[in-house]
Amino acid sequence: MIKFLVVIEKIKREVKILNMVNGHPNIVEFTECVIDPVSRTPSLIFKFLDHHLETKDYLEKISPDDLKIFLINILKVFIYFIFKFKTLKIPL
Repeated sequence: MIKFLVVIEKIKREVKILNMVNGHPNIVEFTECVIDPVSRTPSLIFKFLDHHLETKDYLEKISPDDLKIFLINILKVFIYFIFKFKTLKIPL
């Protein structure tokens, strides 16, 4: 029972963070959190992205310039998180 409560608290924290960062152009939009009534398994629901990237195929075709843009966008999200949550702790 204690383990379940810890999981619920972690999910509540995650949902709070996801709600706070909704709207950033490089973050997939968070929609809601639902809990299965039978198994009591929580699920996070995100906006559907209508394109599918097969990682292996995509990485073979990516150019150095595309990779640079991709990494810059990741850094933009990281900087956004740092300014939004000045006390953000990243587990290593």
